[in-house]
Amino acid sequence: MTTFVDSVLFDLPNKQVIAVCATGLAGLLTGGLCFVSAVSTRSYLIHLDNEEKTAEETAKFVKTSFQVWWPSGRDYMFPLICTTTFTHVSTWYITGQNTWLVSGALAASVAAYTAVILGEDISSLLKASSKDVESTARRICNLHHFRPVLAGFGFCLSLIALIRCE
Repeated sequence: MTTFVDSVLFDLPNKQVIAVCATGLAGLLTGGLCFVSAVSTRSYLIHLDNEEKTAEETAKFVKTSFQVWWPSGRDYMFPLICTTTFTHVSTWYITGQNTWLVSGALAASVAAYTAVILGEDISSLLKASSKDVESTARRICNLHHFRPVLAGFGFCLSLIALIRCE
């Protein structure tokens, strides 16, 4: 009896195996970023809008939780972005399909966007005084939503390229 894993590893040409891996990684990247936009940023905004706590209590909670959340998220996402980009560039090299290069560039652009657009705010929030926490946290939450759009577009291109992969 042939299993799914056997058919992926032994029946598909090597071009398709790396294309499936690249597409899967793009899906993981998109899913992770969508989770942050749908859950994490929304949770922070709910805490910031909580009128039952004082502004100082809320700022302390947001800052303290962000100091734990950000390094954990960064340590998960950065290797995922690098691996996704590498597999897309490798797939482009093997297949010659330019779509893989574009989708890989979109994955890499998530890291660039984070560093250039969000980087200063992230550093500020990690060290912010109570009065600056709310505005900085809101800005990070609002600016984050572009990241899953970039990754999602790259994932869609990966799916299209996978369909065309021979």
